[in-house]
Amino acid sequence: MENFAPDFRKKIDSLYQEHFSPEVILGYIYAILFHRVYREKYIDFLKIDFPKIPFVKDKEIFLSLSSLGSKLIALHLLKSDELDSSVGEPLYADVKNPIIEQSKYIHGDIFVNSSLHFKNVDPKVWEYKIGGYQVLDKYLKSHKGEKIDYEHFQKIIAILYKSLETEEQISRIDIGV
Repeated sequence: MENFAPDFRKKIDSLYQEHFSPEVILGYIYAILFHRVYREKYIDFLKIDFPKIPFVKDKEIFLSLSSLGSKLIALHLLKSDELDSSVGEPLYADVKNPIIEQSKYIHGDIFVNSSLHFKNVDPKVWEYKIGGYQVLDKYLKSHKGEKIDYEHFQKIIAILYKSLETEEQISRIDIGV
């Protein structure tokens, strides 16, 4: 059961002359929230209030954005199968120490201690933020002193990499704002 207000549902159905599932509409909204032009235009407003979501008039553009937004949702929920496993490969320099001691990014590598690092990490992936937090740095700092789950951390790296690709695809679509 959906929780859209009846007026909102009526507006969407009328605009596209079709009754889309709540998931399709959510995918569209999520894509808009990650569209570069939208974020740049409404950055101050997004910090203080609920975002205003512009709806494109063209149904095909709506569906394209919805599809990309749904892909982004799956990535952010760690439910995507479309990941590049070569990104963020863990390597040991000498002694095998799996304990997170630091969070340092140097020339494409993320160091978690003096012997363990993850290689081939694009600077944009390292700098990726959600909710004002740098995702990878926050993860490592919040797990300092713990044994790292290599597979999970590498998956997060790959997800952020794929998120950036998907956000770029989203931002290439003209939303008219």
